[in-house]
This record gives sequence, C-alpha cells and structure tokens, in this order.
Amino acid sequence: MPVWSPDGTRIAYISGTSPNDFDLWVMNADGSHPVRLTQHSSNQGDPNWSPDGHWIAFDMERDIYVIGADGSNMVRITDGGRANDIAPDWR
Repeated sequence: MPVWSPDGTRIAYISGTSPNDFDLWVMNADGSHPVRLTQHSSNQGDPNWSPDGHWIAFDMERDIYVIGADGSNMVRITDGGRANDIAPDWR
C-alpha cells in the first residue's frame, strides 16, 4: 500500500510487526528517515495523500481518519459503518 506524495519526495505506507498491529509510516523517496505517524492497536490501511501533501487520509477499524503528514492533528472523519471495499479518496 505505498503511495507517493504529490510532489514525489515522500512515501506513505502501512507497516507492522505482527498480523494485528499495522501503523501508518512516512519516509523520504529514497527510503531514508522512516517516521511512524500512528501507534494504535488497530490496523490501519489505504493511505492517501491530500493534493497539497499536508495531510494523509487512511482507514482504521471501519472509519476514515485524516492526519497531518508530520503526524499531528489526527481526526476521525467518519463514525462507523464504512464499507470495507471503499478506500479514502480526496476527490
């Protein structure tokens, strides 16, 4: 699930150490400086950059969240019931 930032300088991706513990990460395009943006016991998935590259939308436990690309200001924007096959999209 890696996705390039709109300016092509960073990659957002989901990674984890166990089948039930995945978090959202961002790294530079060359693979350097990986930064974990979330630390939750719930799986995250489907990262999607905002057009300006300042935000990343992702899903977690059937809800859609938005977080600053620096890991700040995480906000849940749905309240349950998201269909499993619909990924966050900025359109």
